[in-house]
Amino acid sequence: MSRSADPPHFAGPGGGGAAGGGLPPWADAPSVRLNGDLPPAERFRQLPADSLGRCRELLADLRAHLPTGAGGLALAVNARTKGRWRAEAEALAELLDTTWAEVLVANCTYDLALSGFACSTAALATPHGPVLARNMDWSPAGPLARASLLVETRYDAEPGGAPLTVWNAGWPGGIGVVTGQSSRGFALALNAVGVAGAPDLLGCPALLFLRRVLTVARDFADAVVRIRRERLVCGAIVTVVGRENSERVVVERTPRRSGVTWGEGSDPLVATNHFRVLDAGGGGEAAPPDGDVIGHSHERLAALYEAAPRGEVSDGGCFYALTEPDVIQNCTAQHIVCRPSEGTVRLAVPRALLTPGVCGW
Repeated sequence: MSRSADPPHFAGPGGGGAAGGGLPPWADAPSVRLNGDLPPAERFRQLPADSLGRCRELLADLRAHLPTGAGGLALAVNARTKGRWRAEAEALAELLDTTWAEVLVANCTYDLALSGFACSTAALATPHGPVLARNMDWSPAGPLARASLLVETRYDAEPGGAPLTVWNAGWPGGIGVVTGQSSRGFALALNAVGVAGAPDLLGCPALLFLRRVLTVARDFADAVVRIRRERLVCGAIVTVVGRENSERVVVERTPRRSGVTWGEGSDPLVATNHFRVLDAGGGGEAAPPDGDVIGHSHERLAALYEAAPRGEVSDGGCFYALTEPDVIQNCTAQHIVCRPSEGTVRLAVPRALLTPGVCGW
């Protein structure tokens, strides 16, 4: 059995699998390959029409929660990011029947707390290099699950360099990144964390910053340095894995401070939604988690550590661990497995959130 293959479906947790003839409790999301060297308007015309339709539904759900004055906020984000994402936002807006400002603000939902984020992430040591396995939690989960799309973007080599491929496990309007991988040998995943105090308005929005890391970091070490140094709008927990099992780290961030926990030996390195290093150092910057969304973070951390597969790890084994009752949440929208040493990413969503036969699923 290949490492990406799933174990027999009938042997899922509880022995039954999902309703519908022993299917596993997840379904693979669609994927698309884009030419990153094309102008954004031409590049995004390669996005599947049915995925764009589901993205419009997601944006409609977000629209009800956008703050007043979103246009001014978009201008501020555009200025803070030096206009880097304006052309992409404009091209996507044309396809999604909305404004570039709405697209850009939708990519700042983490910083604006417009949706309930949580997430559970494991960095696993395997005989073939690290595997990053994670649940992406978003409330409400249904619209994001149905809009989920694995976007693989390839950029031709610069003079003297090698081609770059970036994977974004997100949605068609996703300029920013919550979970992604670079062909330069690393993958990363964002978990939410509460940090006391007002947002740092001079910081960089988290999702847009992580997209930048994926495209400019030279390797795992450079990615970790960038994640530790950048000034952010709010707190974050970022798990990063490379090509070697020694390259597994959880970076804890407040807007200006950082702390790290490194993977040791063959033990899984896990993260949920609370600080372990920065809390221990004092300073009182961690805020109590939102009990409705990221509560029980400590218990979920312990459950994920126990459920995480060891040794030879298949994608299906990771997905079964991520769907354990004490790990998965009502707001879990995506399951992702990244393998930087093999150059593969797999994005799945909870089958229970899908309507069979609707919108291409």
